[in-house]
Amino acid sequence: MVGDSSFPLPDVVAPSVTALPTDADVTERLLAEFEATHGLRLVSGVIRSCRAELRNTVATYPPESLEALVRSRLPVAALAVEAGAA
Repeated sequence: MVGDSSFPLPDVVAPSVTALPTDADVTERLLAEFEATHGLRLVSGVIRSCRAELRNTVATYPPESLEALVRSRLPVAALAVEAGAA
């Protein structure tokens, strides 16, 4: 009969603790904090470049390192954009 199985189903499927955050996850968190000073375009561009840099330099990196690197680069990226606009 449908639904009758000898294999038990898990009650709750928990997300992997070691999974890397998606760009959307990081973007949402950073925009909540920096949207007034940095726009979506700048934040997402810095995220993409930082993720590519981490992929090219380190085979595996801790999930929190992407956001930490982006946070360190956002002020510098904003200054470069302002200088280019002048």
